[in-house]
Amino acid sequence: MAVQHSAIPDAQLHEPKGVVSASTGQAYIADGLGSGDWVKVQKAQGACLKASSTGATTGITTAYQAINNATLGGTIAWATNNNEGFTINTTSGYIQVAEAGMYNVTYTASFIPATNGSSFQFTFGIDSGGGIVSKETYVACRIDTSGSTDSVIATFSCLPTVAANDKLYVMVKETTAGEELTLLYSNFVVVRVS
Repeated sequence: MAVQHSAIPDAQLHEPKGVVSASTGQAYIADGLGSGDWVKVQKAQGACLKASSTGATTGITTAYQAINNATLGGTIAWATNNNEGFTINTTSGYIQVAEAGMYNVTYTASFIPATNGSSFQFTFGIDSGGGIVSKETYVACRIDTSGSTDSVIATFSCLPTVAANDKLYVMVKETTAGEELTLLYSNFVVVRVS
């Protein structure tokens, strides 16, 4: 005789098989064959590092460098919002992920070039503990400017797979060393996908 689950008294209910070996944050997912697996439940995770004031760069070179307080001569203030599951460093300009996985990395900036004809390229970088490595092979946004008074917009988005504790940066370079820009707006967003 079949007994409905709703009719079983609380004292006779039990946890799923294997609960003792489950880790924190895992849930049992049945496979319909009388068994299943314990999997980590993904929590919503997202972070945003944004520029809350304008700032002029100092010494952009032909090699990629992180956009941070030093790059901007300490003239820009960084702020954070929507931080869930990340460590954010507003001085060094990075977002550090807590868990390995795939992340949606998006950057948008508005800036004014210091001179006519400058060409800036933006990408993101990852520091896995051995220094920042630019990820131009994932994504790059090149902006060729036509005037020093016009503001221009740079934006990119990609879906890299990163390791736990990796630090993610926005990076910039210029085709002629020494060309500068004034950053009007900057928004760096990282959201965990899987």
